[in-house]
Amino acid sequence: MRVNNGLLCKFLWVIHQVKGSIILCSTDVEISDDELLLAYALRFKIEVSYKQAIHSLGVYAYHFWSKNFKNSNSKKPVIISDLPDKVKKSFVQKLNTFRIFIQTGLIAQGLLQYLVCKQPQDIWANFSYWIKTKKLNYFPSEWVSCIALKNALSEYLADNSEMSIFKKFLFKISSFYFKGLDEKIVS
Repeated sequence: MRVNNGLLCKFLWVIHQVKGSIILCSTDVEISDDELLLAYALRFKIEVSYKQAIHSLGVYAYHFWSKNFKNSNSKKPVIISDLPDKVKKSFVQKLNTFRIFIQTGLIAQGLLQYLVCKQPQDIWANFSYWIKTKKLNYFPSEWVSCIALKNALSEYLADNSEMSIFKKFLFKISSFYFKGLDEKIVS
């Protein structure tokens, strides 16, 4: 079928015995019916992962503002090439920071998903909240694994039986932070 100025599309009518009917559309007319159905199923999982990244980890919660930009309520688009070099450089640095923030959050989300798949019993054991849908024989959500990791962190750091590289790093960073804080309080 041709749509939108002659663009050729493939439509697939899917009838599910329980969930009802849906019509799927693809601009790839060569795609098989199974591949199209799989693509939509993966799309749903990607959207769920996106929502988890927002709500569990705050991955997209980074906001940036630069004093080099004039605060304007104008709805006119900013044309980067028209800006002074200093402002362009600042803008590029802010975008890079934003990209790194999002990528780090998505890596953390991937690690949470890995833990959910590989250590579900440990996650449920460290999850202290009550939820109506808690089923120990099911995989926990990323939100549940986030809470479990927060609960287990103090125990992990208090255990001196094994001093991993990660623990050493955390102690070094925290002592550096508190040392700087002490100096600020004294002065």
